[in-house]
Formats: sequence, structure tokens, C-alpha cells
Amino acid sequence: MDFASINAKYWAGIAADDIIGDNAAPGDELLSRLPVDAKLLDVGCGRGRMAGALSAKGYAVTAIDLNEEAIRNGRSRNDGVTYQVADVTDGLPFPDGTFDAVLTSFVLVNIPKTQRAGVVRELHRVLKPGGYAWINEGTASEGYRLRYDLARPYADEDRTFFVMGDKAFASAIATPEDLKSAIGSGGVARMAHHFTADELRELFSDDDCLHAAASVTASPRTKTEIRMITLVFRKPGTS
Repeated sequence: MDFASINAKYWAGIAADDIIGDNAAPGDELLSRLPVDAKLLDVGCGRGRMAGALSAKGYAVTAIDLNEEAIRNGRSRNDGVTYQVADVTDGLPFPDGTFDAVLTSFVLVNIPKTQRAGVVRELHRVLKPGGYAWINEGTASEGYRLRYDLARPYADEDRTFFVMGDKAFASAIATPEDLKSAIGSGGVARMAHHFTADELRELFSDDDCLHAAASVTASPRTKTEIRMITLVFRKPGTS
């Protein structure tokens, strides 16, 4: 299956109000390292909650998303953030060394394996020497083991899974035959991947890992448990 096309179509077309983006925000693990006038890039900003909160703290925030409605809504709030439509998998529309920090929250989980290294290279490219990457992503959970196993024949790695368009429909998928039928009937909304800390460290192997912490939150919509891992990386050099 074309993981990349399925996900791009889903995130470009979803109603902005249905984008869940309130799972986490950076704390002292990042903010204590930044200059007061730091230039930040929120990649995959969704509804802009994190970007707006960072702007309110006095940072110069640019926020991008491929969902045009979400970007229009962000601009209408006049919250001091510079909002721009962009798809990180197509490259970032900024010069080298533009930002003091780049931030992603539940973005890499939606990037297929074949595109992740290129996305990370782009994040790294737009960082200033000595800049920081704050990465918050879904992490592996044995509660998803059945979903991982069912998706394995369609994916080139473990801990990738299908997300269905309907929660009740998703709960009924328990066998390979159920999943095959769901795929055939168009019931798949997108695919996602859960990371381990080592997997993320490998993606950012050119940078120094300064912080790694696991946490648990709940989906604001379904109230189900969400396991996360937050890492902070520093690009070598000084600006």
C-alpha cells in the first residue's frame, strides 16, 4: 500500500477542527535552552495550539501544515504566529540555518519509513548550528500488538498500524481477513508508526541527544491512553 499517499490525502483533507494536536508542549527541557528571542518552527502545527502558546511567551514562531483550512484558521486568530501551508515531505521552504529550534508533535508517526530520513535532514538543515530539535512522538505499546501484527504484511517494519475512519469499525477488526475486508471497502483512513527511543536517536544520529522522557496522556476525543516519548537533540556547532 502507498503509505505516503494515503496519509497525505488524509491530513490535507481532514476538517481542521478534527485535528488532534493538544497532546504535549515543550517545557524546560527545551525552553530553558533557548534565547528569549528565539526563532521557532512548528512542523505539522495542526490547529496551532502549541504555536500560539509559544508565541505568547515571546518567541518568533513560524508554523506549517499541509492542511490549508488549519492554516487559514491560524491566520485568522492573529496570535503573532506566521502560518504557512507546506508539506515537510516536499522539503521546507526556508533557507539553511533559519531557526533556533524546530518542533514536531505526532508528525513523524505519520511519515512512512521511506521518507523519514529525508524529513529529518530537512529539519536539521533549517536549524542554526547549535539549534535544537524538540521531538514528541507516539511510542511503542503492547496494547497495540494485535494492530501491529495485522499490519505487518502491508508494512516494511514492526509497530506500524492502520487507523480506521470509524472507531467502532476499528474495534471489530481482529483477524487478517477483517483487515483485508476493511482495506477493500475503503475503511482505512491512514497508517501510523510507533517509535522506540533508540529508533528516534538513530534518525537524529548526527545530533546530540540531550533529553529523553516517556509519558502517558489520553486522547482528548476517545480518552484512550496515548504513550509518548519526548526527545531534545542539539545540532553540532555554534551560531
